[in-house]
Amino acid sequence: MTTELLQKIISIPGASSDECKIRDFVVSYVQENKHLWKTTPEIFADETMQETIILVFGKPRTAIF
Repeated sequence: MTTELLQKIISIPGASSDECKIRDFVVSYVQENKHLWKTTPEIFADETMQETIILVFGKPRTAIF
């Protein structure tokens, strides 16, 4: 599944500073599959954040960018 997911992501057009289609795909993927994960993330992603996606798992003490 990992290879298929990566192939889907890299097939989406996303020039620098225009990655909204990729963001939308990733957010949709997370929303559809988060119930399968051990910890369900809270998702932060909208137009005001440009192409940034933040997933918060529980009460994190570390941020990875």
